Amino acid sequence: MQNNNINNEELLNGILSGPAMNPEQRKEMARLRLKELVIFAKENSPFYRELYWEIDPNNFVLTDLPVIDKKTLLNHFDEILTDPALIPSDIYEFIKDDANIGKNFHDHYSVVTTSGTNGNPLTVVRDSIHNKVHGLMVQSRLCQGFDPAVFTPVKSRIAVVIASKSNCSSYSSYTRMKKAFPDYDHNTRAFSITAPVREIVSGLNEFRPDVLTGYPSIMLILAHQQIIGRLKIDPAVIACSAETLTDSVFAKLKTAFPHAAVLNNYCTTEVGEVAMSCRCGRLHLNDDWIMLEAVDEQLEPVEDGTVSSAVIATDLSNHIMPIIRYRLDDRVQIHNEPCPCGSTLPVITVWSRSADTLEFHGVELHSTLFLVTMYEQCDILSWQFAQTSENTLEFRAVYSADSGDRMRDWVKKRFTQFLADHNCADVHFILSDSAPINSARGGKLKLVVKEC
Repeated sequence: MQNNNINNEELLNGILSGPAMNPEQRKEMARLRLKELVIFAKENSPFYRELYWEIDPNNFVLTDLPVIDKKTLLNHFDEILTDPALIPSDIYEFIKDDANIGKNFHDHYSVVTTSGTNGNPLTVVRDSIHNKVHGLMVQSRLCQGFDPAVFTPVKSRIAVVIASKSNCSSYSSYTRMKKAFPDYDHNTRAFSITAPVREIVSGLNEFRPDVLTGYPSIMLILAHQQIIGRLKIDPAVIACSAETLTDSVFAKLKTAFPHAAVLNNYCTTEVGEVAMSCRCGRLHLNDDWIMLEAVDEQLEPVEDGTVSSAVIATDLSNHIMPIIRYRLDDRVQIHNEPCPCGSTLPVITVWSRSADTLEFHGVELHSTLFLVTMYEQCDILSWQFAQTSENTLEFRAVYSADSGDRMRDWVKKRFTQFLADHNCADVHFILSDSAPINSARGGKLKLVVKEC
């Protein structure tokens, strides 16, 4: 049960013309799509039927709709889905099998999961319209100026540095690409971000990718390796996603890889491709398909130019699992000045996705290494790694009552080995009795923090 009223040609034409449209035209298109989505959700989703029982789907504004969050989606997953043929237990069994990564569920649905960094991972089901819309936006907006074939293994050697063997969106997309081009498997290679940097560098030097994708935190370290001469590759494209690509990291990537186009994509598992970079390196909000509200701590809108405390996102393309006014803790800044690239899509800066890179005696450990390793378990309620001196790493956590001793033992063993694997065996690793310390600025919890 999904929305099939839009054909591929209409989708492509609309996505191609979107960046040049009058902003008011796009807002009207988005409003009509929201109305259609709310009508569909109220008719087909038991959750939204109850949540919107007072909402007239033919007469409402966006802020009339209640805000939902991750806990809401986790608690009401089976009620949110609009196709009664989808059984949650079947979905969970499907994603447990690594052989299903990148495969469709029930022929035309895709299933992805969040990383679970701050708790239990959330499962998200996407319909074919969502996948078409967001795929076409990647091709036409993010990869503008390139032949789409460049981003396939038919034309290019493609390397990804990601969290491997998971249902996270990035690895799922990589697996789908491999399965779509089985005769060109030799032109794709995935490197686990948990691997020691020296192994990634060695593998990339051997593979010589034309397209290199990954998180900005690892891209920054690879740029440094390129600058000091250990990494020796000359890609045509560097594509970043999942974390904030700061101006300084963008500049370092351009220095390290002068012949490469540096692309950046702000996306979330829950709503998809939120914003994409232009040739000027600025992120443009896809506001014809994603409604993004920048809000303060009370969920009230902030003025353009103000850094938000959170965002409320609505995906206008997914009818199988409607995500409407969903709170994310990302902090963004929406700008009202025009971009030199000529696009009329709003320019945004994403501030909250950065985390510290730790360094012990010249060995850099990027934050993603810690995050992905912690994804291996979910029995710790809250946690934080803090570098408190040039030779000390402290782990702070809040444990559940029945798993404290077991998880302390797991952390000690796992990260003692982790440090040894990354040439940091002499680092003093402390299991602290303290709880994680929230940032004094904004109250955010930084999971990996440098305090010295």
